[in-house]
Amino acid sequence: MVFSDRTFLFLFLPIALGVLFALRPLRAHIFAIIFLSLIFYYYSSGALVLLLLGVAGLAWAGGLLVNRSQAKPLLAAILIAIFAPLIWFKYAFFFGTVAGIREGSAAYDTLSTVILPIGISFYTFQAVSYVVDVWRGDIKPDPNLFRFAAYLCFFPQLIAGPIVRYADVAENFANPQTDVTTFAKGIVRFTHGLAKKVLIADNAGRIADACFALPGEDLGFASAAIGTLAYTIQIYFDFSGYSDMAIGLGLMAGIRFPENFRSPYQARSITEFWRRWHISLSTWFRDYLYIPLGGNRRGVQRTYINLFLVFVATGLWHGAAWVFVIWGLYHGAFLIGERMIWGKTAGERSEVWLRWVYLLPVVAVSWIIFRATSVGQVGHFLNALVQPFAIGAFTLDTHVAGALTPSATLMFLLGCAAFVLRTKKPIGVLIEDKVGTGAMGYAAYGYSAATFAIVSVAALSAGFSPFLYFRF
Repeated sequence: MVFSDRTFLFLFLPIALGVLFALRPLRAHIFAIIFLSLIFYYYSSGALVLLLLGVAGLAWAGGLLVNRSQAKPLLAAILIAIFAPLIWFKYAFFFGTVAGIREGSAAYDTLSTVILPIGISFYTFQAVSYVVDVWRGDIKPDPNLFRFAAYLCFFPQLIAGPIVRYADVAENFANPQTDVTTFAKGIVRFTHGLAKKVLIADNAGRIADACFALPGEDLGFASAAIGTLAYTIQIYFDFSGYSDMAIGLGLMAGIRFPENFRSPYQARSITEFWRRWHISLSTWFRDYLYIPLGGNRRGVQRTYINLFLVFVATGLWHGAAWVFVIWGLYHGAFLIGERMIWGKTAGERSEVWLRWVYLLPVVAVSWIIFRATSVGQVGHFLNALVQPFAIGAFTLDTHVAGALTPSATLMFLLGCAAFVLRTKKPIGVLIEDKVGTGAMGYAAYGYSAATFAIVSVAALSAGFSPFLYFRF
């Protein structure tokens, strides 16, 4: 079940909100959250919901244990136990092939049938952050298992983030606070994210899919450029759209999630980009890997090694494939290069031209690596992009031309506004802030109503389109 699916929009969501509001006066909202979240997860993953419950129970018990004992071996044992399912389901096949397991062997057949549970990377990282924060003394362990389970299983951010730390939402789960204005803000934010996903991301995705499906020998400059730009738009609007919807749903239920995107394509360096893109993941790696490794406190050379390790881990977090490892190394190399050239000002560059001649081209190439199914396909795209004057460079394959329908092209061009617009806050935040402010508030309601009507038609007529980050 996805947020843009008709089953969610017209059946699950109305029932879920009704249940939450009916039970809140009875102080039973925690049990309602758990029940609804488990139904939501079971719909997508079946019996694997038991794995989610197991991780929740292990993290909760682990928090109580490390609060009583600060022994590092105990912490390590608990973290290994929490990470074990993620490592098995996500990386067993990858490490098996690295170790030399050959196709056709019994071990290969076993590993190739492992199915990745949806959202396991996200809820595992939340569980780890909770245990580590308790061990560090940053938070107190929650003695209420059900309240902790509600936090870890809460369906809006369960399967694609943001990665929410317990300290940020503990009070919300204990005493959810909502009113008409907050609920309205949630609706407006949710519908804005829904529009980003259904209208822009899905249309850009069909164009990107057509380009990336081309054989290498049929890939010309125009197809490679269109495919690269389309995927650059798709992944941003798809993932940030999900985050907007998660934040909106949280507001409707009285839970405030942190922002996960802050207009990343407005950045002027890769360092700044990672302060704006998937913020909950980049800060997680900063606080639970980069700083424990020593951060920048142990000299320049050790800082570069730490950055290298963090981005290898970031790449592997996204998937057990060489393209993700290369993608992580690619970003890590630019961060290290920026630190070598600009030092501490790498994330605070003021030169506008850097955005156009440096940041956006570098990020666009990184999305080729991220989207490609193999290292060879990356080579084909890069080779096509450096040959704009080759014979047939601007001839479009029939499949690519067919994907460029008038409506898809219009939404594709609308998505390009992400490269042009300059705003102090993301548009979704700006619209949300207008709710309850008089005339501008009514304009936000009108935008939300019109958007939902258009998206509803699209959702009813379109096929299933999962969010990109569901597979991570």
